[in-house]
Amino acid sequence: MLERFEVGALLRRSLLFIYLCICFLVLFLNIINQIPSHIPILLATRMRLRPPLWLMILLDFSVLFRQANMTEHSLHSSYREKLIEHLLVGNLLKLSWKNKNFSLEISKPEVDNAGYDLIAEANGIIRHIQLKTTFIGSATTTQKIHISLTKKPSGCVVWVYFNNETLDLGPYCYFGAAPGQPLPSLENLKTAKHTKGNAIGLKSERSNIRILNKGNFIKLKTINELYHQLFGST
Repeated sequence: MLERFEVGALLRRSLLFIYLCICFLVLFLNIINQIPSHIPILLATRMRLRPPLWLMILLDFSVLFRQANMTEHSLHSSYREKLIEHLLVGNLLKLSWKNKNFSLEISKPEVDNAGYDLIAEANGIIRHIQLKTTFIGSATTTQKIHISLTKKPSGCVVWVYFNNETLDLGPYCYFGAAPGQPLPSLENLKTAKHTKGNAIGLKSERSNIRILNKGNFIKLKTINELYHQLFGST
């Protein structure tokens, strides 16, 4: 009887140790904005453990710490993305002007549900462009693409890197085919999942979204190279 009690106590302490290790990992990931803070509570319920008060206080402080360290790029990300989009369009139009081409036209969809942000036409080529932005030095290595983009005559993804201090653009990454050609097949790409889990923590798949790795893109150093990739010779 005593041996059973000791084994049970040892098992209980082992579970508690594993739980605390997981909690500290969650605490760290929560600070860097990679995982929600409710995970330890859900985990404790599953393991029939009661989270210690000090851990709950630390988790609350981690949320405050993360919020306090959010920069303008995270607080105003929508504003920034729209700004980068306008800067890119301006640079493309500027290049068209400098090359005495004057043919580039830009428009936008009324409804954002078809997987593209811009429609650009030049040299008889119509491009439906899904735009992605990342600051230089970011650890981002993947982007998501909507499968509806494959239905367009010459859809593509343009991934714009920018300097987070000066907002200078470049380099650029491009995923697509030659001007006038449709997107390469997305069949072998991984299906994306929702960022938030359901009541039991499972993340369901987003059937219309695929994941592109950085290696799927062509790296372009200048706006001239991007223009040529999109529309051919200027």
